[in-house]
Amino acid sequence: MTPRTSRSDYRHRVLASQLRSALRKSASFPGSRCRKALKYQPDHPGTRFNLGIVRWQGKSDPKGAVQAWEQLLQKNPNYPQKQQHQGYIEKAKQHAEGIRREINNASRPALANVAKLRRG
Repeated sequence: MTPRTSRSDYRHRVLASQLRSALRKSASFPGSRCRKALKYQPDHPGTRFNLGIVRWQGKSDPKGAVQAWEQLLQKNPNYPQKQQHQGYIEKAKQHAEGIRREINNASRPALANVAKLRRG
């Protein structure tokens, strides 16, 4: 029974690793396409918008999305959906701030434990 369990666990870990790898590759593919397109048309608003979506949703990088969308609005000051994109920027900034708070809150107990260990 133990060998089957360990073999099953191994297969599960291998499968999970392959899935994580595939997800990383699938998220980076659209981003690389957007960056390549921007080399030819650096001011293209649709590509900059898509790059922001890929960074935020595909890469979990809200700061990267904000950067892409701010560049979009900077290079296209009369962009028709400017107000809508400013809303996206605010949402992404809030998301980034939430992530920062979570990291800070999660690290406080760990730091307290380290301090106790050093004293003890």
